[in-house]
Amino acid sequence: MYTTDLEARIAGLEKSLRRQRTIGAAVLSVTALLILMGQSPSPKAEPVLRAERFVLVDQNGSQMAELSVDRGSGKLVLLDRRGFQTVVGGAGPGIEISSRDGNGVEARFALLPYDENPFCQLMLANGKAGFSIAALNDVPVVQVTDADGRLSTRNADELMARSTSEGERSVR
Repeated sequence: MYTTDLEARIAGLEKSLRRQRTIGAAVLSVTALLILMGQSPSPKAEPVLRAERFVLVDQNGSQMAELSVDRGSGKLVLLDRRGFQTVVGGAGPGIEISSRDGNGVEARFALLPYDENPFCQLMLANGKAGFSIAALNDVPVVQVTDADGRLSTRNADELMARSTSEGERSVR
């Protein structure tokens, strides 16, 4: 009877030892896995995102902006909630910003090099009326265009001579 008790106790101890080894191996495996996962490099974002065109949409999927390439230059278009272009900016040899309403009326501002001279232009309504300021061959020039597209050009000397001959004061 004494041997039967001993055999039962030994069997119980062996069973307990197997259970402890299994649990110990599982804990060791999970710990090793966590350590290895912690040492693996985290995924990094791409340093550069390249595309020919980016479109920004609102929560309803309506296009609100576009960044693209147009005739070899960068172009940014912003749209209002109705889908009309409110700002169009291009960067080529100069900078151009224009705005168009729902009726097609456009206002445009451009700062451009013209024959290697600085040139600033503001066009209104139909794209014909507006004015330009330039420095052509180091001479300041003002151009005014009426709604029919007729152009009047004056350099600074002509403008100053006209204003002093009409009795206006010139500030120097």
